[in-house]
Amino acid sequence: MKKMISCFAIFIFFGKVVFAQAIYTKSVDVQPLRVSYSSLQALIDKATSITAHSNIGVPPRNEQIVLKSGSVRITVPGKTLDLAGARIPDKIDGFIYSYTGTAATPITSVDLDFNDYRRTLTVRGASPEQVDAVFSATREDLNTLSTPIGGTGVKALLGYPLYMLFIFTIIFVFSSFYTRRRKSDLARALFLTATLMLLMFLPIDELLAGFLAVRGEPSFVVRFGPEIGFFGLLLAVISLPFLGLIFKERSHNPAE
Repeated sequence: MKKMISCFAIFIFFGKVVFAQAIYTKSVDVQPLRVSYSSLQALIDKATSITAHSNIGVPPRNEQIVLKSGSVRITVPGKTLDLAGARIPDKIDGFIYSYTGTAATPITSVDLDFNDYRRTLTVRGASPEQVDAVFSATREDLNTLSTPIGGTGVKALLGYPLYMLFIFTIIFVFSSFYTRRRKSDLARALFLTATLMLLMFLPIDELLAGFLAVRGEPSFVVRFGPEIGFFGLLLAVISLPFLGLIFKERSHNPAE
């Protein structure tokens, strides 16, 4: 009798181990995303719809959304992004959606984790075919929404060095003016300084964000159209006297 009980216990133990090892996982890093709330909600709805169909209508054990805006973190139960009564900010720079099913369902979990540094999609389940279906459909939608440039790495390699390049160029041109006393060098230096100051007022961090979701239109040009137009006009006005100095000096020195 003891041998039978021991064999039965060993069978259950190894059965659990085999079952635990049968979970199939697919995960991928996603390109930068700058989207609207409506596009993000449509992505969630499609993923949950396919998951519900795969799990034959079995409700999830847990489902929630986490929104991050700077140091603010908001947890919303369920799958509705802009839940009635929840104080959702107009823009977020971090997003997590997690779906957790039961161990007996083909899809056991779906995770979307988006932030400025990294964006990942992960699907797990006991059925490779169903996991592939949810993963492929969600990944295809993400590829449609993604952009090729953005994120912490791009800011480190492109954004900040660009500012430094402006600064060193300004220093070089000012040094050239101090040495040669040419008005054209002074005009160039002042123009570059004005351009750098104007660029510092524009939200470059959002333009190169790895992840950004906003209420309304996500396009940088549309959202900041008035500011871009104003700064463009201001820059054009500021550049006129500088260009005048350059052309005036060239008229006095036609050999240049």
